[in-house]
Amino acid sequence: LLLVAAAAIAAWSLESWYRDLGLRTRQEVLEAQVIALIASADVDAGGRLVPQNLAEPRLATPGSGLYAEIVGSRGSWRSPSALGSGLNLAAQPAAGERSFERARLADGTRVLGLSLGIRWELEDGSARDFVVRAAESLEPWYQEIARVRTWLATGSALLALLLLGGLALALRIAL
Repeated sequence: LLLVAAAAIAAWSLESWYRDLGLRTRQEVLEAQVIALIASADVDAGGRLVPQNLAEPRLATPGSGLYAEIVGSRGSWRSPSALGSGLNLAAQPAAGERSFERARLADGTRVLGLSLGIRWELEDGSARDFVVRAAESLEPWYQEIARVRTWLATGSALLALLLLGGLALALRIAL
């Protein structure tokens, strides 16, 4: 029983570590997307902050799983991938703050979003606050987690059976 419990605890620990590592990786990808949006953005004639080019091709492809928007007091900009998606991130961080949140799209797709508050200084010396957001679908990640769980459960069960068999054989020979 101790052997089986140890194998289950080891499998659970490895799955938890893998899940946390994957989530941190997704957060780093979103941070990179937000920085890329800010680096390519400029204020247009209407006072909206708009990226001049999209370095990530998935932002230009509807249904790609990567979404972005920039919200300001004079309007907002959405990436072509976010149009019609129902992306609705609620966080409104102050300038210099960031906020991660989980949300669902209109079709039920689970996403992880990052909202970063920034203060943009204009040429006339005034400043405006904007919230730059990026979100990524978590569905491929959840599928990967399910595969890892299956692999870990199978491997742990097989290892426990082999160890129990070896223990039974050793006891039989010894006795």
